[in-house]
Amino acid sequence: MIAAGTLTRDDTRRIAQTLHACLRNPQLLSGTRSDLLSFLQQLIKDLQKGTLPTHPFVFVHILGIYKERKMYNEGYALWQWLVQQDDTHVSQAVYGAAIEMMAYGKKLRLYELENLYVDALKRFPGTFAEYHLSPDAIVPNRSQPTVIADVPVTLLQGILTARLLYNDWKNAYLALDTALRLYPCQLPPRFFEMFMESRQLGEAYTTFLVACRAGNVLRPSHVTTLLSKIRKSIESCDTLGDRIVLVRAIANALYAYLEAGGSLEPIHAGQFLTSFGSLLPEPSPGSDYQGDTALLRNRIITFAHGTLSSLLQAGMPPSPQVFSALVNLAGRLRVPDLLRVSLQDADTAQVDLGDIGIRGVMFSAGQTGAKDLIEEFWTRIAHKAASNGRQIDWKDWVSFAKACKRADHVDYFRAQLREQEHAIPASSKHIVMEALDEETPYFERTIDISRSEEFESELGELDQQIKNITAVVMSGQRLDIRNTPFYMFLDPKRPPLARLEDMQKVYNEYTIDPHQPPPETSTTPAALSPTGLPLDELRFANWVSVLELMDQAHSSEHERQSRLKRMGQDMARKEKKDPLKRDRTGLLALNYLRDHVRSMRDTSVGQSATRKTYTPKLITPSLPNEAHATKDISDSETRQPRFQKPVRIIKHARGSSYRQIDISQDAQFPESSQTTSSRPPTNNLQVLYHMFPSGGKILKPAAASSEPDAPELDAASTSNNILPGYPRSPDLKPPSLKKYVSVKSDHEAPVSIPKISRNPLGKRKYANHHSFRKYLDGQKAEGSR
Repeated sequence: MIAAGTLTRDDTRRIAQTLHACLRNPQLLSGTRSDLLSFLQQLIKDLQKGTLPTHPFVFVHILGIYKERKMYNEGYALWQWLVQQDDTHVSQAVYGAAIEMMAYGKKLRLYELENLYVDALKRFPGTFAEYHLSPDAIVPNRSQPTVIADVPVTLLQGILTARLLYNDWKNAYLALDTALRLYPCQLPPRFFEMFMESRQLGEAYTTFLVACRAGNVLRPSHVTTLLSKIRKSIESCDTLGDRIVLVRAIANALYAYLEAGGSLEPIHAGQFLTSFGSLLPEPSPGSDYQGDTALLRNRIITFAHGTLSSLLQAGMPPSPQVFSALVNLAGRLRVPDLLRVSLQDADTAQVDLGDIGIRGVMFSAGQTGAKDLIEEFWTRIAHKAASNGRQIDWKDWVSFAKACKRADHVDYFRAQLREQEHAIPASSKHIVMEALDEETPYFERTIDISRSEEFESELGELDQQIKNITAVVMSGQRLDIRNTPFYMFLDPKRPPLARLEDMQKVYNEYTIDPHQPPPETSTTPAALSPTGLPLDELRFANWVSVLELMDQAHSSEHERQSRLKRMGQDMARKEKKDPLKRDRTGLLALNYLRDHVRSMRDTSVGQSATRKTYTPKLITPSLPNEAHATKDISDSETRQPRFQKPVRIIKHARGSSYRQIDISQDAQFPESSQTTSSRPPTNNLQVLYHMFPSGGKILKPAAASSEPDAPELDAASTSNNILPGYPRSPDLKPPSLKKYVSVKSDHEAPVSIPKISRNPLGKRKYANHHSFRKYLDGQKAEGSR
């Protein structure tokens, strides 16, 4: 076909696309994979020779294969050849795929990848692509879909991926904001999946909900990973109230996924039911819950079993995952009755638990001490192996040994070992005996269960969430997202940054051009997202969510830097992290919100490097009886800023007690964070001022630039304001005349010469120099001997 010239450039693209899809198959045999990779090399040679007609998307697929197979050197070599070719080989999408591949392989630094991104925009300008992909671009009509041609979404995805992989979270979120502004409900799922893979749990969770709100259905595997992270974080909480909040977060994620158009997968329902087992710490082996904890356990078990009944009645197909989840729950919470009921329900629904499920039954039977179930299911395992003419799997032997040990049924195990000796692999017998002899690991953990009324309240909210899920499962249609919305954070009680009205005002300032007339009113109905939200409302909601995500990232980065400074890198990694960070106590006022948004969207900080968030420490004059004239406002987010500019205090020639010190960002600390301030406001600095001992003169703090020092001002001209031109703290009072009278001199030289001892260090004190001389003569005589 190549010799005949019958292949077109689209045929070449289809070949590359098919090859890419085949190599993505996880069940592909290793021999077949090697043959396909050999074919890939031949395909590239024919493309470079010009034997095959080329298409830019051929190289998008080839670079994607190199990235997924981690063949970064081959991909980098191909890109060095590609970048020199004409537009029949290269497009914006090829640039995006190359940037993403080289970011994963760390072949170039971030600023070099950013330069490639800019080069692509200049080489392929499209329809003002460079403007439309800028963070401050404005769409013509916020209520209608974007109809701009040739917007390079793949290129934007590539640089977004690179920024995330290099921890440039600020510009990554700005890229996501840009994409959501252009295509609020049409983005490729990869935009959201990258944040779910690389960012912390709170940010990953909110990003997932942003995708669901727009109607983007992500792959079930990403939902499975997210739910697993939430389940794992439940056990790090110290109170029952926090743990039930995270269980509610799983239910909220499942409901959001259904509203986006996804389906309730069996594995997701099983994860939800299994999470109930993490609400209470597991008791020690052989023991059970007592007192109030036992009552809570019974309440949890009843609720979980009722949840599964509701889902099955709503039409969810019965599956091994949901019944195995109840089996595991019964074992963890020590409820043998639930174990038996779950097995009966599985038999009634004609669900085969499979080999893994039966091992779970054995394990739970051991935890609950159900010796009869151990014997029953072991008989099933042995009979099945004998019927198939094979030995019993060593994993079944290990499960059997652990179950018998937990249930104090070791004699039965040894009898079966003698009886079924022919059915155990010889190479695995020592592994089975080690499982029988090893100690059961147990880590004691206690949590606060005192707020039972709060727990019941959260269970009531969870019950309403389950009703929403069952309604969607039963009807097969979405509920009205306006009437039954899902919340956007792990903690539903997390307060927003500011009032919605203030957020709308700031949003309008960024998305409406005051120099352009408003869009003409049209009879065309407002465009809706797949979830039924008007696009203008969805764009605003996306803007707010990205801002909240950036605020979460800023807070997490600030905490991480504080832990590193306080504990060191190794200890900071081991420190337990609270998944429900309640670090926000109030709402930002409109002016502070503007400053905070401006700071979050400031691209001049942290393009390719990061800077550390630095709050100046209190520096006070070393004068006697001198009270602190400033207060550190970094501990409270509700206090007002004194001024916004960074300050630089220098040594003064007339008896100033300050040493020369520069508290600017770059002078004192290495680059490690992306924002120059913590919230609120934009620059959270202390008020630093200095009172001179002579004449009551006041020095105004110098700006952080290279300008000359501020002139001295007479105290009488300040009108009782320590810092003229800056807002004065209501807690700060000007010093009285008595204050200045009490201040003593503070020169570098000591005021008086202290008495200096002439006694030799380490020697005894003698009455006079004659005694000391006699002592020295004796020491010399002894040394000469």
